[in-house]
Amino acid sequence: EREAGEDDRDDSVAVAALWNGRILRMCEQLVVEMLAPPAIAGDARSVADVAAAAYGATLQQHHSWALRGGARALLRLAPDRRTLLERRLGYAVEEWDGRLREDLDAFRESVATLLDRLRLLFASDGHVV
Repeated sequence: EREAGEDDRDDSVAVAALWNGRILRMCEQLVVEMLAPPAIAGDARSVADVAAAAYGATLQQHHSWALRGGARALLRLAPDRRTLLERRLGYAVEEWDGRLREDLDAFRESVATLLDRLRLLFASDGHVV
């Protein structure tokens, strides 16, 4: 029906789900990057660097060069590690390698499960989540 022009469905919901999946994939990669060093507090990278690495591994491939520049500029505005983890998320520094690590890993597992389902949904259309 699509090829014949007889399908008048609005694909906006599918497109929104696809892009939300891609954003979730970046969030998953951000958590993977945060958990990579043996000690979260000892990670020499800034949160902006971690976010840029996650972006480069995920969303960047779906953006034009103009969007890439804008995204990188926004990622440089990420708060420092203490502001993000302690002030905004409420984890004391002493909890970063215990409770925070456990919570981030649980979040990553949940997002990974959701992404697996989205990949199956979009696989037949050849779209990359």
